[in-house]
Amino acid sequence: MYANIVKGKNAMLRFMLRPASVIAWCSALMALLMTVFPYAALEASLRGLSIWWEVLFPALFPFSSSPSSCSVSASSIFRQIA
Repeated sequence: MYANIVKGKNAMLRFMLRPASVIAWCSALMALLMTVFPYAALEASLRGLSIWWEVLFPALFPFSSSPSSCSVSASSIFRQIA
């Protein structure tokens, strides 16, 4: 009888640790933490957007423009916006 209980627990543990289940548990944990700590989540998201806007987005300009229009740099665009 005890062997069946242990076998059932192992099956449950294997089910809970499948890759799809791990992703679902991590997502649920992240959603819970964002509701418990909303200010930290907002600050982190704003910091991530700031990094994207200041570093990653300007780095894409050389790949999205033609060589003849390279007289406009990313820093001059940001100076005009600010």
